[in-house]
Amino acid sequence: MLDKTEFYINGSWVPSQDGHSFPVLNPATEDAFATITLGGAKDAEAAIAAAKAAFPAWSMTSPADRAGYLQKLLDVYIARNDEMGNHTHCIRFRIRNIWLHIICRKHCK
Repeated sequence: MLDKTEFYINGSWVPSQDGHSFPVLNPATEDAFATITLGGAKDAEAAIAAAKAAFPAWSMTSPADRAGYLQKLLDVYIARNDEMGNHTHCIRFRIRNIWLHIICRKHCK
């Protein structure tokens, strides 16, 4: 079972300040295949503060650089496909969207 109960905020994995964990169910079998944490207001405030602090530098990156970051993210998803087992169906739609953004950034200038 996959367990992800921390959030990536400001470059570090941190535990929730005020959220709670719950199981993620396969809709076909109703079996739990992961545990995730739903963050609370304090978690959101920390993430928003980190995003605001990072925005000035991020806004100066070129579309090509941003596409490069998305490509790296896609590469990680693909490299960890076996590790994630049969649960990759949960992220395939996101991967497809990331890939479309990469293609658009490379070819729609």
